[in-house]
Amino acid sequence: MDVLTPAPSSAVLNKAGWAVGTTTTLSFTANPLQYKVKGRNFTKATVTNGATPTTDIVTGLTFVAIPINKCAVFALGYDAAGTLRVAQSELQSLDVSAAPIVLPQLPVLPDTAVPTGYVMVKVGATGANWTFGASNFSGPPTGVVFVFVDGDYLDRPFAS
Repeated sequence: MDVLTPAPSSAVLNKAGWAVGTTTTLSFTANPLQYKVKGRNFTKATVTNGATPTTDIVTGLTFVAIPINKCAVFALGYDAAGTLRVAQSELQSLDVSAAPIVLPQLPVLPDTAVPTGYVMVKVGATGANWTFGASNFSGPPTGVVFVFVDGDYLDRPFAS
């Protein structure tokens, strides 16, 4: 066994430029996406209004609806076939009277997909239940805020 050979890496090599699409879709139109999964290089052409999955890659279940005064983070990534894969964090409260405020932990994608960014979704007091893959991104819907972050997991979404 060769213990000196590193395991093949997975990484996103450029910024996707994630943004809302129309209805339930997502877009990245700045550049084609360059990424590696288990050491193999892939390119994903820019996407305008790309379909979003309706099931979590980790659990295999439909995404959990985010109720009023809650938030969640969705890891966005691609697999070797160029299919968008998404994982949802646990729900967290937006109640600012309860200290300390806890942001959702970033979900981890399986090693068959590489994270290319994430989106934090917050449903405020004037919003309505919102579900990834079923509810609209466009608008944005009343009382719903989306915070997109491209690339790796070094940055965290703001609590505002």
